[in-house]
Amino acid sequence: MLLGSRQGVPAEASKNARDSLVGALLECIRNPAHQRYVTATDLLTTFQAKTFVTVPPGILEGLKLTVGSSPQIETAATTRDLPKITLPPRTAIRTEEVDRLHAILVSQGRLWLHASSGLGKTTLAILLARSQRVSWRFADLRDLSEPALRSVLSGIAISFRESGARGLILDDLPAEPSNVLVFAIGQVARAVADSDGVLIVTSTKPPPPQAQRCIGAQYRGGSTGPVPY
Repeated sequence: MLLGSRQGVPAEASKNARDSLVGALLECIRNPAHQRYVTATDLLTTFQAKTFVTVPPGILEGLKLTVGSSPQIETAATTRDLPKITLPPRTAIRTEEVDRLHAILVSQGRLWLHASSGLGKTTLAILLARSQRVSWRFADLRDLSEPALRSVLSGIAISFRESGARGLILDDLPAEPSNVLVFAIGQVARAVADSDGVLIVTSTKPPPPQAQRCIGAQYRGGSTGPVPY
């Protein structure tokens, strides 16, 4: 019931998904001892498979999002393949900075770029992603309400592996995310890590302590411009 309320699912639908969740827990008993566990992502995937309806992308163009929209719909509307994201005209390549951040990203698996609005952190994240030469996804989170943002992050956590991408940019996260949002960000970080991928987050402020713990962010030095965490 609590999970359903967080996902915007009616109480009756949440009850109907209970047997499937119990079944997922019992199913893992058949596995070898070292594999007898179910991750939070596994349980969330099972829950949403029983409580949400997936809409084909072609239908989305005529839909207007509301707070009650499903994670699949909101994710498809806010998250795109990186090649579809255009850079501003006459963008500086910033080769040295990209190379420096590339080394950190490869080593740590995740970066948190923070700076005031208009200083180019999104552009830098895109340049860094393009330097990887693998498939990336870009999630534009700007101006989303907290319920919509939770829904989008949940959808990304569920669908990232199926997308086939090896990298993800979460662009413009709130400067002071709530504990619920931090938990959702952690779900995304785990989904990306489980897919052997890398994650870049942009925000106007450094990650709060709870976010650092949740996604395993590492502090990096620097006092001007976008700084990786």
